[in-house]
Amino acid sequence: MPEVTRFPVPILGGTSISDAVKVNNQKTVNLYPKIETPGAKTQIALYHTPGNTQVDADFTGDGRSNGVYWNSELWFVIGNKLVSITTANVSTERGTLNTSTGRVTLAAGRDYLALVDGTNGYSIDLATLTFAVITDTDFPDDATHIVYLDGYFIVNDAGTDDFYISTSENPTAWDALDFEVASASPDNILALARYDRDLYAIGEETTQRYYNSGNADFPFTPYPNTMEVGVLASHSVVKSPYGVFWLANIPDGDAVVVKASGGQFEIISDPDTSSEISRLTTKTDAIGSVYTEEGHSFYVLTFPTDQLTKVYDITTGMWHNRESTPLTKWRISGIGYDRTRILGVDFTNGKIYRISRNIYTDDGGEIYRIRRTQVFHSGRREFIAHAFEVEVESGEGTSGDDDDPQIGMMVSWNGGKTWSNNRTQSMGEIGEYNQRPRFGALGRGLELTMELRTTAGVPTTIIAGNLDIELVPL
Repeated sequence: MPEVTRFPVPILGGTSISDAVKVNNQKTVNLYPKIETPGAKTQIALYHTPGNTQVDADFTGDGRSNGVYWNSELWFVIGNKLVSITTANVSTERGTLNTSTGRVTLAAGRDYLALVDGTNGYSIDLATLTFAVITDTDFPDDATHIVYLDGYFIVNDAGTDDFYISTSENPTAWDALDFEVASASPDNILALARYDRDLYAIGEETTQRYYNSGNADFPFTPYPNTMEVGVLASHSVVKSPYGVFWLANIPDGDAVVVKASGGQFEIISDPDTSSEISRLTTKTDAIGSVYTEEGHSFYVLTFPTDQLTKVYDITTGMWHNRESTPLTKWRISGIGYDRTRILGVDFTNGKIYRISRNIYTDDGGEIYRIRRTQVFHSGRREFIAHAFEVEVESGEGTSGDDDDPQIGMMVSWNGGKTWSNNRTQSMGEIGEYNQRPRFGALGRGLELTMELRTTAGVPTTIIAGNLDIELVPL
């Protein structure tokens, strides 16, 4: 009688797609791995990523910026409009830009909010909420980045290695002599960021860091060292409580994702992620955002041309993908936090969304959650896969459309080059807490890859998997 053995299969993890898919073809979409605390049933589990729901009337145009909290409201640029939204979901158009496409950066000071779009600078004052183009002739109109630090608004002068500072607390007043040259390397400043009271001037090949020395002639003084890393996509640059993140150029290699802090940088994209990025058609249009929810901080990196969103979990150091149907990228083009909730803007349709793990749809539509496992083999021995059982957080069915949430499974015996049909099993109706989806008669071969899929609009957690196999006699 054939002997069937049950193996606990390490099905959990992040996205890691090797150049040779038969070596490693793992993919995690709209799920993220969480490292559990000691004593937990499993060391790692997969949890559902947030959904989103619209919170205001539609604006017109692309979401062009991350959100900035100022004057007790969250501010975005959508199309050619600067808009603000209150915690009560009252949204207001505050001003009209001279451009309607392209990325915009915003900076909030004490008395002003200022923004740049690569063509003009704009300001809105706290006292009257009057929106205006910055008309000072000493302002570099082609600035693409603006930050606020120690009372100064600071902008780059695109196409040069110069950056300029405003007069104290006033982004409408500039002096042609109040600039600094990032002179350590002949390197145009493509992006600016602030972190831990330091200014980062990020060029094509190097990054220089400045501190406020209080010098009467010019307050920002460079540290003696530079970082030998530049920026590949200037609007991928974003700061978080953990450092500054961006898609980078390094002198001796291709595109990588880095985190910088304290004058040091580290590459956070693993070799497979870096290789995947390097194969994209266009990398220079990548945009970045950050947010934190339920103790996890995420750096979101989207490549609009190639319709790809890669997300780095700063807390665990793992990557996963985000997708919005029918897109293959996440629909969120900018993120902000208004001290009560996370909001985001859409790439194209002018909507503002609330983003939360307590929402299980994507603007009312389904969210496809996918986990493609690593390759399972038995010492290069042929085997028959009789059944696979997946442990999930069961019994989460609702009284509505998802009264019996389903999970599907496909298998591949050639590393993911071809797949079987998708078969589905119940994850448990309301109260069916011991339900374990089980899939039988998976086939025969030398190596097995499994892909789990669900669009269930319920809390989704994948905990573990067990595979029943029979070794084929030699």
